Amino acid sequence: MIPSSLRCTRYSSLVLEVHTVGYPEMGESIVTFLKDGARVLLTVITDSFRTDNADEVKRILEGNGHPSIDIFIWTHPDEDHSVGIEDLLDEFDGDRKATVYMPANMTKDIMTCDAAKNAFDYLVKNYDTGRRYQLCPILTVGDQVLTQNGFEIHERLTNRKITGCFSFLLPDTSLTMRRSYHGAKNPGDMNDFSLVYVLELNGIHYLFGGDMTKQSIQFVERKDPSYLENIRYVKIPHHGSNEPLKLVDKLVPFQPKKAVATTTVFSTTHPYKDALDKYAEICEHVSSTDRGVESYGSIRLDFSITGMHVPTPVCSGNAKVVRCKM
Repeated sequence: MIPSSLRCTRYSSLVLEVHTVGYPEMGESIVTFLKDGARVLLTVITDSFRTDNADEVKRILEGNGHPSIDIFIWTHPDEDHSVGIEDLLDEFDGDRKATVYMPANMTKDIMTCDAAKNAFDYLVKNYDTGRRYQLCPILTVGDQVLTQNGFEIHERLTNRKITGCFSFLLPDTSLTMRRSYHGAKNPGDMNDFSLVYVLELNGIHYLFGGDMTKQSIQFVERKDPSYLENIRYVKIPHHGSNEPLKLVDKLVPFQPKKAVATTTVFSTTHPYKDALDKYAEICEHVSSTDRGVESYGSIRLDFSITGMHVPTPVCSGNAKVVRCKM
């Protein structure tokens, strides 16, 4: 849970630190810190995955002082976004104070993997029980955008403030109802539930694309276009597949300035070369995890909240910069 008001030493010390984590065959998780210098003010985890040999999200959290998770966002119930949710929240939210976002209209009987079913049971049991109502199902309708967890950051000496919030663009009820009714017939059907959200800080937008696919784009078109303005970061949807490439066309009219993008591998096909080339047209650089010999890949980007410099990717494991204008 985010306090409605946070305090920082000075605005110039505020940094949004985004870690995109992937693994050689599949798996994606994103760790986002809002920091005042080295001090963590806010911790957001999007999705969870680990292997028998690597748990990079845990390593990142431990390396930043073992902060408690304030917000956990489960974009959709595919295995590559769902492994290890229970252990992650047990260790980094033992007192159950986090707010958990997940798709609405999603029931356990339509899930296609045990990891997702176990995670669903765990979240309901621990975050939506008794007087605890911290499990927040997300669903949009038509041109609706759900804005959640608005907060303010106050500078200690001057008490000036900047604002932030999370705005969910997807999933749309038309897709989720169809999938809930017909069930999952193909491995990618769970992507219809995928959350897509924008983190807004100081008027700048950071776009997290989840596993949005081609048919979801038409629902983004119905939203207020201002959410696609002032984009500074794009987590490329669906592991850089060719399906949701029309998203780039939606961003082009707003001419993103000094934007950067990241993605993760999936199987032997993603990310696609055409997708990487397309995002490189609107971004200063694009980075991705890779298959390689290491047990993980991680891309760290540090965004100054008050400055507009292009962050230099810090890649470790199998991750690398795959397109660059600089």
